[in-house]
Amino acid sequence: MARVGLIGLGIIGTAFAHNLLEDGDMVVGCDIDTARVQALAAMGGQGVRTPREVAENTDCILTT
Repeated sequence: MARVGLIGLGIIGTAFAHNLLEDGDMVVGCDIDTARVQALAAMGGQGVRTPREVAENTDCILTT
């Protein structure tokens, strides 16, 4: 199981998150739109407020 960070949860970031979560990976993400962060949490990921929090809680980061 990988710990993957996503900075940006728009169309591409959300698609990445969905696929990673389906594969059993842990996803931590942030976005300037709090509704997108809440949507990530509803999918089973962990939403955080800042890119720094993403970096502190993951092994690799994707920016979209």
